[in-house]
Amino acid sequence: MSFAGTPGGGVPPPGSMFTSEMLAQKAAEKQRELKDRLREFFEEKAVPFDEAWRVEVKVRATGTSLGTSDAYYFSPAGKRYRSRMEIARDFGLVEGVEPKASGGKPRNRKSDGGAASSAAAAAAAAAHVPLDRQAALAAAIKRREAFTLPHRLACGVLITSLGAVRPGDASFCSYDRLWPAGFTSEWEDEKGVRFINSITETPQGPIFRIKAQRLAHGDKPATEIVELGAGSTPDAAYQDAEERQSEALEIALLNRSMKHRSMPPGQHYPYGAQEDSPVPAGRALDAAEHLLVKCRPLKSQWGTERFGLADTAVLQAIEGLPGMELCPQFRLVDERPGGWVAETQRLNAELAARGKKTLPLPVEVKAKASGAGGEGGNSAPRKRGPRPSRKEAEENAVRRVLDGIVRQVEMDEVRAIGLEHKARLKAEKQAERDRRRADKERMHDAMYKLKEQQRLQQRAAFMEAQRRQAELNALIEDCELPNAEEPPPEPARVATGRLPLQHQPVLIEAWQFVSRFGEPLLGLPPGTRLPSLQELEAALLGEATPAPAPSAPNEGQSGEGSGEATADGGAAAQPADAAVQLQVALVDFLVTGLFEGTAQAIIGANSDVSMADLRGGGKHAHHPLTIKKETWQEAARRYLTVLATSAMTQAKDTGAAGATQPLLVMDPWVILQYLTAGPPPSLTQGAAALPRAASKTSGHCLIERADAEAVAAAEKSFAAVGGADLGTEAVAAQQRLLRCVLKDVIQASKMKKGDGRVLSYGGQAAAAAAKWGRPLDLRGIAARIDAGVYTALPDPLAAFAADVRYAAQLVQAGCNKQNSLYAQEYLDKSAPELSALAVSKLESALREIAVTGAADYIAQHAPVPGQRRTSAARPTPEPASQAGDALGAVREESAEPASQPAGEGGEDGTPGAGAVGEQRAAGQRQLTDSVRDLDRPFAPFKEVGSWRGCVVCWSDDDPARLLPCDSCDCQWHSYCLEPPLEELPAQTEPFLCPRCQKLQGPGARCGGRPLTVEFARASGGETAWRLAQLLATTDYSDWSVADRCTLLRLLCSLSAESAALHDTLHGDEEEVREKRKEIQQMRAEVKKMQAEMAAQQQAAAAATAPPSAAPTGAAAGGEPGAPPPAGAASPGAALPPLPPQRSTRRAPDLNAEVERMVEKISYLENLISQKGPVRLEPIGLDRHYNRYWLLPAAATASDPANPPPPEAPPLLVIERHSLDSLVPPSVAAAAAAVMGSEAPAAGSSGEPGWQVGLYNSILHLQQLAQWLNPKGARERPLADYVTRLLDRTQQWAMQHAQPPRVPMDEDLPVPDPAAQRAAAVGALQAALLSFEEGNQAATYDELTGSEERRSRWRAMVGAAATPQTLMQALLVLEGMIRPEFLKQQWRPFAMPAPHPDDICTLSSVWLRLEALKASVKLKVTINMRLVKEGLGGSAILAASGASRYSLREAKPIGGKRSYYEGPGSHPGSRADSGDSGDADARETRAERAAKRAAQRVAPDDEAMARQLDAELNAGGRRTRHHQQHQDMAGDEGDWDDQEEDSPAENDDDDDVEVSMDDDAGDSD
Repeated sequence: MSFAGTPGGGVPPPGSMFTSEMLAQKAAEKQRELKDRLREFFEEKAVPFDEAWRVEVKVRATGTSLGTSDAYYFSPAGKRYRSRMEIARDFGLVEGVEPKASGGKPRNRKSDGGAASSAAAAAAAAAHVPLDRQAALAAAIKRREAFTLPHRLACGVLITSLGAVRPGDASFCSYDRLWPAGFTSEWEDEKGVRFINSITETPQGPIFRIKAQRLAHGDKPATEIVELGAGSTPDAAYQDAEERQSEALEIALLNRSMKHRSMPPGQHYPYGAQEDSPVPAGRALDAAEHLLVKCRPLKSQWGTERFGLADTAVLQAIEGLPGMELCPQFRLVDERPGGWVAETQRLNAELAARGKKTLPLPVEVKAKASGAGGEGGNSAPRKRGPRPSRKEAEENAVRRVLDGIVRQVEMDEVRAIGLEHKARLKAEKQAERDRRRADKERMHDAMYKLKEQQRLQQRAAFMEAQRRQAELNALIEDCELPNAEEPPPEPARVATGRLPLQHQPVLIEAWQFVSRFGEPLLGLPPGTRLPSLQELEAALLGEATPAPAPSAPNEGQSGEGSGEATADGGAAAQPADAAVQLQVALVDFLVTGLFEGTAQAIIGANSDVSMADLRGGGKHAHHPLTIKKETWQEAARRYLTVLATSAMTQAKDTGAAGATQPLLVMDPWVILQYLTAGPPPSLTQGAAALPRAASKTSGHCLIERADAEAVAAAEKSFAAVGGADLGTEAVAAQQRLLRCVLKDVIQASKMKKGDGRVLSYGGQAAAAAAKWGRPLDLRGIAARIDAGVYTALPDPLAAFAADVRYAAQLVQAGCNKQNSLYAQEYLDKSAPELSALAVSKLESALREIAVTGAADYIAQHAPVPGQRRTSAARPTPEPASQAGDALGAVREESAEPASQPAGEGGEDGTPGAGAVGEQRAAGQRQLTDSVRDLDRPFAPFKEVGSWRGCVVCWSDDDPARLLPCDSCDCQWHSYCLEPPLEELPAQTEPFLCPRCQKLQGPGARCGGRPLTVEFARASGGETAWRLAQLLATTDYSDWSVADRCTLLRLLCSLSAESAALHDTLHGDEEEVREKRKEIQQMRAEVKKMQAEMAAQQQAAAAATAPPSAAPTGAAAGGEPGAPPPAGAASPGAALPPLPPQRSTRRAPDLNAEVERMVEKISYLENLISQKGPVRLEPIGLDRHYNRYWLLPAAATASDPANPPPPEAPPLLVIERHSLDSLVPPSVAAAAAAVMGSEAPAAGSSGEPGWQVGLYNSILHLQQLAQWLNPKGARERPLADYVTRLLDRTQQWAMQHAQPPRVPMDEDLPVPDPAAQRAAAVGALQAALLSFEEGNQAATYDELTGSEERRSRWRAMVGAAATPQTLMQALLVLEGMIRPEFLKQQWRPFAMPAPHPDDICTLSSVWLRLEALKASVKLKVTINMRLVKEGLGGSAILAASGASRYSLREAKPIGGKRSYYEGPGSHPGSRADSGDSGDADARETRAERAAKRAAQRVAPDDEAMARQLDAELNAGGRRTRHHQQHQDMAGDEGDWDDQEEDSPAENDDDDDVEVSMDDDAGDSD
């Protein structure tokens, strides 16, 4: 842009149109415009723009160039440029032109190929076609093969290693970024410093490190390699090194100045001697800082370039590294638009912005650029005309200015004329609009006055009618009604009225709940018949339910019952009653909700655990428990115990009142163990009773101790069955030997690394990481030694050695899972090496024992302690936190234990009671022996002068609760005692360990208060714990009616308060809301279509009218003021309307569309009506505030086979409102005691004691309708509804014959409790024997599961008659099974095992047996002996009989089982139809395969098994690995490798394999 001016330094002459202010304004606008263009130029070149750039524009005011302007660009560094092209060339933004070096000569303007190269690069980038994934990978691999190492780059960087790709880590490999782990490069500066760059892998992601060393120069050797900086990116690493260099330089300068200040005046250090002279003051530089001072400044270095990652050759080679095919998230450069040309341009822009040398373009782009440059070089130069003279230039400038002035004046005149015309037209239009608006307002006012008058008249008439109606229907308060104190008519009792009055509401509550939420929540099949109130009442009263008609036995299910056979195996067991079936569904629903939340919490905290590890591999399993009529009682006990424990924990921790949530106050793993393995018999036991900040290992040790005691009790009982009695001394000698060997094993690992506790814990974590089913560690082995598990086995030392080897293998398997949390933690602790060292120490100990004997081994490796030391002052241990101070002044701990002469006391070196008393009187403490003191827990670390801590959990954590015994040198945590202490002993109170209390006798005094049970207020924990204890100790058939009703009501209440139910209600409400919204929208559409149809009909009627009646307008020759014809334009329009155009599209049929929408509206309304009310609400209240509800007629069906249809009128339920129901019983009893009267019974109010009742007949409804007063405010809507219900009931009675009422059979058989108990025991015995026999011989351990022990075990099961003995047999059977044949889902069940003495019901045994059956891998459970026996008969199962173990539960015909299996529950049963298809449907996969095998002639067992395996696993790989499974079954040390080969194997029920091994006694 140029401006005309006058000479004289830019000051315009008088009369000029341009002033100096105008020129300055134009210059400022020009500056902003040029800077915006410069910003757009940088953005187009993909280079970041610095706002520090500025532009100066100078307008020439004199000379021949008068009015022109000059522009100058200044960079942030202050460098001046004349044009953007000069900037582009200097920054290397023009392809083929390198940036100008500082101080060099300016480039030639005729640089050959610069613009052509840029154009060719842009064309090549635009013409690039992105390759697919395979082609891009192939090209990258080809470039990688052509790339040789080491590789020197043009910038001086030497690439020494390309590293490796990490596909699974997003921090290494993302969409557009790839960092190879192990990448290294190096470069040297001019001062002889060698920089080494590397990319290292860390758990947090890649770390870029910069190391350096000074090379050898002269007689000085090379320095050591030191690290200068590190960061998450190359730039961050060099920035870190730059900051360290700046700091080092400042320190060096400070040191040098301090040197000079410390010299005397006039003296200086000789030149060159300051480097090695000592620094008199300041901080000395380390090796890295010395190197940073000596090397070149790092401020000008670009980290990406110095790493070598700004070179396209390196990036191309990295893309070809192995493993790139496993990085689908990374997009190769050839897959991107522009390809490597665009990538090179981007790198060049970055290099140019930092003043670095740019990269060469690809070969094809260079070729295009060279061709373009050649053509440009051959073209003739453009000729310029002669330069005008100064006078001509001035004349041209003046002429241009004058021409502009003339054009501007002409444009102003034209614009003024146009504006004047527009203003005139606008004024005319505004006047017309004002006139029309005034006319319209006058008309509107007139119409408004008329309508307002009509509205007032209508309102007056309506108010008069309302007044008259109000006078007729005047309502009064219900309390002011006549006979307000009269009670309602006496209703009928619920069911038969035999339940106590206070428990009758539970019938209606339970029936309503299962009726409303049976299908969506409890999983009942659609159309399932629910039990009537009479049947539910009979079940709660404990009356026998008549059995259904017997059906023909199914061939596919003979001998396959799920433990429901009677003792003699002849008749089928009675079906469960309605209450049991209802409680089975409720318990299953509650356990599902608790398990899902618990499992999610466990999985979120530990990535080694998956849902399949906790729940199992079943497709339809919601939790690991098998809940049915045999097991529901134990499942309910465990769930209620969890609630009671959480209520107690809430009271102990926070003291908050109200319902508790277990996941908020309990550890998720403890909740899972309570659900699976079972809770302890008391709330003061177990891991849930531990206080906050307890020792990390205490819960683990308590669980292992309880498990060991349970297994020891079972094994001792089993040993007693066989008559084996080694004697007390022999058992004690064996325990000392095992303790001594275990102590040596632990001490061996202690000498290697740490304090010996690496292998002591972590069994659960290792099993979770390795996906093994049985956890075990050295602490668990020690607990088994203390409990006497091994001494009850045939060979204690061999069993102990097997467990140690198994624990070591478990550690190895867990560490082999390198991606697991367990491996990350225990590999740092050298756990694999320690486990191998432990096994090696075990083997050497076994060899030494075999040579020297047990007594010599103990004497050599565990000498008797023979020193006495007097007790010094016992300082109080310092608490870990302020919470420890609040626990009281804890015990004083002795500095050193007392000494004792060797051999004093008992035969084993332990002192007697007298010796302990003498030591206590003398102020001495007994030195205990961890090997010989069998009455104390085994503590391998408790040595003189060594680590000390709790003898139970082997930990010195939580010192505030660590109590030293006043009589011996043992220490115990207060919560590791039995029972645990809630309050610690006071400072003046003594503390004795359990062993010392036993030695001192009953009079021994010990301080502290044991833990007490206390529940949070209003939490329901007391009721839950009482019912849980009842479920654990008494069979449900022996319960009282009140307890049964209380349990049912509690389960219904807990289900109603569950989160799943609330989610279901919210979902139903949202669904109904959406449907109603859709109905509303469709109704609006229907109204709109109907209006369109009416408009079309009016238009058609107007079109068919006579022509004379048609109005005419001005265009038709009529009067100017006549109205225009229909369809004409507005009066202001100048043209007549166009004739209507005929559309070629067919108009929609509005009638059909309206009919379709009306049908859909009806369909949606029908769905809403079928859905019913989402929430159950009362239909009204009467004068006494009694609430009335509706109950479906099916609830009181007299004939179960013919229930009433859904359209039958409902029944009316009255819920009595009594003031005493609002007062707690305790308050009522206290008030009665104060007044001197007797407290009223629960549920009584001084009047008839009913609480709920039914109006289930016409007579009842008539009496109620007569009693209700329509004048009452509350009773009026209720009276209207009762009247309508009465009419509906009468119409139904007239149209349908009433079914005859079935009289109660008073001759029902009275169940015999003894016979039922004997049948239940027999069924459980049969299930145990069937399970044991169905497993292959290789399933059992060679030592604990030998044929002799199994035969003795069968005899034990046959003689068992109580739940305790049956649980003992089950625990012994668990110990016989080899660990490799247990699925990972058995891990929560494995520990702790339930103690047999605490088992009082068969439900506990059933539940653990079902869990064990589901956890044994089925690939080894088909017994080939049974298959052989079946070859001689017509059917394999008929030959095997009831002793055959069922691989899975038989599925019912209809898919899901029926909810109620009472009379009439199977009206459509086809048991007698003779259809063979049903029998085949009930057969399992293994049974059908066995039938097919029975029809063939097999020469031997091996050929038959291979053929059967091929049919079961067609196309699979199990046949190829058959010999591997044989080796696995015979060798203990190889089975863990088999598990490693297939970590994702879930061992589902459908994965069945036939083993080649037969029973030991079945050889031909």
